[in-house]
Amino acid sequence: MRNAYIVGGVSFHGGKIQAAAIEEQSIDSILQSVREIDYDLPNDAWMNPSQIPDATAKITDALSSAFDTQTVPQRISVALPSEAALVLTAPIDSTLEPRDLREHIDWELSNYHKGQGSQELVSCHVSLEKFGDKQTTEILIVAIRRSILQLLRTACERLGTQLHIVDIDHFCVESVLVRNHPSARTQNVLLIGNKRNRTQVSLVAQSQLRRYRYGNGTTDFQKVEFIKNFIGECRDANAAFQGVFLYGDALDNFAFTLLQSRAGTPIEYVDADCIRALQSSPQSPDIQDGTLHPSRFAPCIGVAMRTA
Repeated sequence: MRNAYIVGGVSFHGGKIQAAAIEEQSIDSILQSVREIDYDLPNDAWMNPSQIPDATAKITDALSSAFDTQTVPQRISVALPSEAALVLTAPIDSTLEPRDLREHIDWELSNYHKGQGSQELVSCHVSLEKFGDKQTTEILIVAIRRSILQLLRTACERLGTQLHIVDIDHFCVESVLVRNHPSARTQNVLLIGNKRNRTQVSLVAQSQLRRYRYGNGTTDFQKVEFIKNFIGECRDANAAFQGVFLYGDALDNFAFTLLQSRAGTPIEYVDADCIRALQSSPQSPDIQDGTLHPSRFAPCIGVAMRTA
């Protein structure tokens, strides 16, 4: 039997853990398995995992159950839910020097995170779009607690593998979108992440993230209204888009129809082309519960495919 190099991706959604195992080959990647299982952590565990008894052991057990014991990935990447991090956008002077920019980001984070600030957080940022002809750019800041990173790193070590990449689920799906949907590489598209209690929306313009927002509404009406406002914001800024992609739990039929009429363009799910492009046989990898929408697995597939 040949020695296959297997990479894994995990995500956390709906009180469960989703996992994808992908075999990396010299040219193509093959999706070996996709599964979803329960895991023994409360929904708010990511807010302060150090307060959860045996959190590392529970994550280790979940990872052990999520992957076939015969093919434990050589590395595992994690797509965290957005509530596990500080995710915010802020205007910034585009002429700032790197040191001044770093100080400004630390100041922005200190407004949200009480304590030792950047000493407790690992953060990164990306520039979004420039506002007209002004020297002001909006930046997206993502900060994750060091305690979460250490928890995941230790859990992977106990499993006999290594932690590779940690990111937020929505941005991992962007990787799937850009890699597997040609229109996302050459046009402006909207990406919508629909969860039980949070909605994330971004504008991806020719493979680059240009706008991002999230909302905490729980009803379909609240979600559609939030997305409609984002669409209006893009159009007011002359940021036209040619497609809309959705992942996560499907909106009900009424909300989906309303959303499509507001978007003014057909809505596609992220999952279909991704799974077809990666699967090793005409049949999709086993999804234990046939009632789950495949797009629910876009984050774990996306992060598994990430190299940086």
